[in-house]
Amino acid sequence: MMPRNLLTSAHAEVGGRNGSYAKGRAKRADILDAATCAVAELGYLGVSLRDIAARARISHAGLLRYFPTKGSLLDAAVEHWDSVEDAALARSLSDGADHIEALVRHLERDEARRPVVEAVTGLSAAAAKTTHPAHEHVKRRYRRRVAQLTTAFEDRAVHGRLAPGVEPAQAARTVVALIDGLRLQWLLTGSPGSASLVAAHVRAALDGVMAPNGRAT
Repeated sequence: MMPRNLLTSAHAEVGGRNGSYAKGRAKRADILDAATCAVAELGYLGVSLRDIAARARISHAGLLRYFPTKGSLLDAAVEHWDSVEDAALARSLSDGADHIEALVRHLERDEARRPVVEAVTGLSAAAAKTTHPAHEHVKRRYRRRVAQLTTAFEDRAVHGRLAPGVEPAQAARTVVALIDGLRLQWLLTGSPGSASLVAAHVRAALDGVMAPNGRAT
């Protein structure tokens, strides 16, 4: 049997490592949140590591221990934004909604994650240039969004819930473009509650391509 004092020391050591790990994860999350706000305000290329460090209340040297370069930090931030968006969509899917209804519910919660929406929207526009560091990432993201929605429309078509003559891939590209345009209008106007109008307009557009039994509820 391990001596009591050694057992206590062992638990303390493990607890210390776990505590340090948890603090490290929390600080990393703080940095990514700070990067999100900075990019939303200044643009992907306009932010500096020192500005992000100040927002995260960490020294520049401390930030470099987590992210040694601006590129590594912004790459992690982009992945963070996608994970936030995916997690929000997954919550709606877990409630029993299919992808299309989950997407509308997801948009209804945009106000709560405005910094992420601002950062993603700004990045998407800036990354249209082929020389932008995030160009390929944004292209992959668009392809994934269109593919997911195309599959959802195809599933509704199989079950007779899509209006006759509607082509799933074309409808998916149209809806993705509509969402991006409406989100941009919301961010530009900034009117309280206008985020919910984005979801309402998207729901109306979706109802227009659905058979009566397939309309968003």
